Amino acid sequence: MNVILFVDDENTIIRNLKSIFDDNMYEYAFVNSGIEALEYIKSNHVDLLCTDIIMPEMDGFKLLEYVKEYHPKIMRTALTDIGHPNLVKRLTIENLAQLHVFKPWNDIELKANIIKIMKMQSALYTNDMMKMLQSLESLPTLPQIYQSLAEMVAEDAAVDEIAALIEEDQSTASVILRVANSAFYGRKTGSIHQAVMNIGLNNLKSIILANAVFEELTEDIGMLMDMWQHSTLVNKLVTAIYSECLKKPIPGIFASAGLLHDIGKVVLYHNYDDYRNILDQAKQSSISIERLEKDIFGVTHQDLGAYLLNMWGLPFAYVESSMYHDNPMDHRIINKELVSVVHLANYYANRYIKQANNDVDMNVFTFLKLDKKFVDTMLCEKFKWRIHD
Repeated sequence: MNVILFVDDENTIIRNLKSIFDDNMYEYAFVNSGIEALEYIKSNHVDLLCTDIIMPEMDGFKLLEYVKEYHPKIMRTALTDIGHPNLVKRLTIENLAQLHVFKPWNDIELKANIIKIMKMQSALYTNDMMKMLQSLESLPTLPQIYQSLAEMVAEDAAVDEIAALIEEDQSTASVILRVANSAFYGRKTGSIHQAVMNIGLNNLKSIILANAVFEELTEDIGMLMDMWQHSTLVNKLVTAIYSECLKKPIPGIFASAGLLHDIGKVVLYHNYDDYRNILDQAKQSSISIERLEKDIFGVTHQDLGAYLLNMWGLPFAYVESSMYHDNPMDHRIINKELVSVVHLANYYANRYIKQANNDVDMNVFTFLKLDKKFVDTMLCEKFKWRIHD
């Protein structure tokens, strides 16, 4: 049975959690300190850790950092006081928790979200996924420049220091300048410092990560450009839909979800010589690429991408965007708004560049309270192109 470990130094909170999770759906354990939690994890199997942050002796940060490094398969949830925004910022920047729960919480919502995370955990570690991973020649790891950048961001390093790090890698620097000078950002610059300011640190991290994976795994320049064009277009469309249709900025931590949503395709293409044929077959027939992948590999590129993003410790919303961007109304999704927007962006990007056949889930327009004709018109006007019928 799956095990959920709750950690909080306040007995009233523990009693509340015990009353909420008074069922036989999972096995539950409750401890009062980070030290007790580590002892439990060393001796018992745990699938999900749900911990308070402010605790004596060992706080939640140290506990989450340890679990992230030494037990990456354990999903992580942080219980934080809504009056401590800096704690949430640190958790977000360091990707220590897949979910943040604010005190005081809604009992029903808390339980629903915990169940959703547990279902994602089960979906990531299926027998078919384990077989797939064993058959792969290679699985990309986090590039050193990304890890160095993440550490600098966590330590609030100055932009000058971050720019200097990027300038040491000419390949990365050229990509950052190309992105920063694209029409989407609207400013031309030859300065890495200014490019970093224009792009933003969260976007910067994801661009570096995506570029490193594309460079490491893809030798076919033509296919690389096709995949990169699609991913960057989806990312632009995600931001455009938020700003022009939903009339609000995309949350900064989610700003590159579109860029990484199809990362599983890159891994499959690198490891399987016939994957290009699968892509071509999906493009030329009525059979979805997901159906073809499932029949051949047992898992889809969405599954593999979600596994990889979770393994890297990226935000849970990114994992969901990879796993569910073709099924945005799935009841297991927590970040349904973001996944719905990525779904629309992926649909419109495919229609524009005619990369593959995919349908749009019309329920997404209802969920987002958008009219499809309005979105069509906005995209045509903003990007100056006609969407192919």
